[in-house]
Amino acid sequence: MEGLKKYLHWINQGIMYHLVLCDLQMPVMDGFETIRNIRAEEAQRGYPKTYVCAMSAFEDPGTLKFSLFEILETISKAKREGMDNFCQKPLRPEVLNKLIETRCEAINIPLPE
Repeated sequence: MEGLKKYLHWINQGIMYHLVLCDLQMPVMDGFETIRNIRAEEAQRGYPKTYVCAMSAFEDPGTLKFSLFEILETISKAKREGMDNFCQKPLRPEVLNKLIETRCEAINIPLPE
């Protein structure tokens, strides 16, 4: 919920995001509900689609780990709900760097040397 509030605050100020990292397993509003809200706001305002990368550690507090089927189903659901990419937590620095680099190249933002 807090992340969505901040997202809405900044787009209301006219500041658009080029990349959003969205945890799927948040306590108040999960990532699926968050992405539905983001996509609804974009559609309502006629804004371009924000690139959103879903993230999950695939750990259920009530069990040890998710099964492979549950992991694949979660990734598939994230894509269906409007996520653009997926990264597993903990997010390694080289994965984050590659994600930022790829995104900057896609929207023609020069990377610092």
